[in-house]
Amino acid sequence: MKSGTRIVLVIFIILFLGEIVIWLLVNGQKEEVKEVKAGQVALKEECQGLKEEVKEIKQKSIYSFPWVAEEIILCGEKVPLERDYVKERLKEALIIEANRNSSIELIFLRSGRWFSFIEGELRKTGTSIDLRYVPIVESDLNYEANSNKGARGMWQLTKYIARKYGLRVDYYIDERYDPFKSTKAAIRHLNDLYSGSGNWSEALAGYNMGEDALKRAMKREGATDFYETKGIPTETQKFVFRILAIKLIMENPEKYGYPGTESINKIKYQTWQVKEIELTIEKKQATIQEIVEKLKSRYPRLTYREFRTYNRHVLNDYLPKGRYDVYVYSEKQNGTS
Repeated sequence: MKSGTRIVLVIFIILFLGEIVIWLLVNGQKEEVKEVKAGQVALKEECQGLKEEVKEIKQKSIYSFPWVAEEIILCGEKVPLERDYVKERLKEALIIEANRNSSIELIFLRSGRWFSFIEGELRKTGTSIDLRYVPIVESDLNYEANSNKGARGMWQLTKYIARKYGLRVDYYIDERYDPFKSTKAAIRHLNDLYSGSGNWSEALAGYNMGEDALKRAMKREGATDFYETKGIPTETQKFVFRILAIKLIMENPEKYGYPGTESINKIKYQTWQVKEIELTIEKKQATIQEIVEKLKSRYPRLTYREFRTYNRHVLNDYLPKGRYDVYVYSEKQNGTS
């Protein structure tokens, strides 16, 4: 074969092979494009499904329309839900409270520790157990709580109110941090407020802003009840509605996206098994560690950490000569003894 013919044949073969390669590449890309398009379609379908789920969640969301019982009784008194502004303020409180997820979960846990004792003290005075929701609004049931206004403890008592009801508040001891004594003092205070107003919504508002200040505001406006009064601090207006919201959430948790009562009861904190004893320090002063070592002769399992946990009302790491009420562990199964 002549060299020229060979060259033409080689070129033809190269071009033919090139066409085949190009055809393969193009068709391969087409297959890839088809795969990409198929993936896009699947992704769009998935996104659409997610959109539908989000839409459904929003429709059920507490933000859309919080569930409100047709009738609410607080401390034996009917809440005037027939007034539109009352229901609106309650819904606002529900939206805020029900969506404090981590705080509400903590409240459910802590309620297992404190509700039994609080309810027992309320029943002793013939008072509605609805008042157990007050320390939730005040402190999330945190007996170590502080406020920038000087209130302390689970019930957020001021120094004046604490001392008025017999609590010790000084450099060494602040019994507002004592969950047992402060509960008894707060219940007495609430009952006194009720005696002065004859109405629990007003008693609760007075607990927050002061009894006299509330009476002046109501008189100035000619208001017949708390719900009608506008000229009071925003904090106080919210306070009573927050109590109502917490009552609804705690009594109907599943309505607000939380586990049912049966599930919650399984995870609640256990009550403190403690008893109150009188501690006498005869020398000039004693450190908490020395006190713990002394008490170990009677309570061998007592530790420094445990003593500090049960006795948050002891403010410093030492106590001077004197007599003090402190708590130690108890073998009994019903809280304090």
